[in-house]
Amino acid sequence: MCFFRALRVYPNQMELLLIYQRVVPEPILKIVQEMWAYEVGMNNSTQEESIEGSPTKQKESSRSGAPSEASSQEWENLTDPGRPAA
Repeated sequence: MCFFRALRVYPNQMELLLIYQRVVPEPILKIVQEMWAYEVGMNNSTQEESIEGSPTKQKESSRSGAPSEASSQEWENLTDPGRPAA
């Protein structure tokens, strides 16, 4: 776990993986590589989900519907509070 955590925060992960290949026992290295592959896969799927659910996408989908007629009807029925009703 310590090797994996170090890999997550190291500025150049590929460089650190090469160092690990030289100094870390093979069974440990395989575990770290599997954890890294899982982490990278999770980040890619999370990024795709966040792009699909981005505010820009949500705005576009909300604009695609017809404008509400109720809002324009309500606007026409508004009166000036300082003016007596007719």
